Amino acid sequence: MLGITLREEFLGAHMPGTAISLRTSDNQGAAQKSPDYILSITVLCPPIRE
Repeated sequence: MLGITLREEFLGAHMPGTAISLRTSDNQGAAQKSPDYILSITVLCPPIRE
């Protein structure tokens, strides 16, 4: 394995597993967040190649 762990933002109840909720009734979905917030939790890295 690669030894990758999920960051705290992705371990909460609003982000179960690897699914990303785009819109939720409590306005906590990914598409309901500001672009600045999304970029702040995004890790930019080169593509992983075999």
